[in-house]
Amino acid sequence: ASLAAINLAKAACKKMGIKYSISSCKSVIHNAYMLERFICVSGIEPNTQLIDKLFKELILFTAKAA
Repeated sequence: ASLAAINLAKAACKKMGIKYSISSCKSVIHNAYMLERFICVSGIEPNTQLIDKLFKELILFTAKAA
């Protein structure tokens, strides 16, 4: 199971165009969670076109820096 998880993480990093590392995977997961949490807690309906446009950029913000 752990080898499958590593292979899935590598494939996801390759698809997103970032270098594979545990740190970058953790950053992407954390950023995705924080973005979803922010949208849910804010209580407003997000503009789906804007979210779709910026979602990848917001999630990969720290992953590219690492």
